[in-house]
Amino acid sequence: MHPDLEPSVYGLLVRISDTGGSRVTDLATYYGVGKPTVSRQVAMLERVGLVARTTDPEDARASVIALTPDGARRLAAVRAARHERLTTLLAPWSEEDLEAFARLLGRFNDLMR
Repeated sequence: MHPDLEPSVYGLLVRISDTGGSRVTDLATYYGVGKPTVSRQVAMLERVGLVARTTDPEDARASVIALTPDGARRLAAVRAARHERLTTLLAPWSEEDLEAFARLLGRFNDLMR
């Protein structure tokens, strides 16, 4: 995505993309971390041009973090590469194994929410 970024920011970019833009407070709540942690990550993403702040239309005192066009392009490229990698890794699995994996992974994800 960018050589200066930690792999952990991928999830943050995905969340920002999926929501169409989020406040730092909402991102911190979603991930269960402190606002300063997310603020540092967002500042780094801003510095490399992957996100930008805009004034929240519902509250002029707050900012909304959204992907820049470059951020959206880079995230799409990483998502495509991850999809291709998973497809390659799972290609030898049987349909039965894939169904069991999907079922168990869904169950695990439900526990994590």
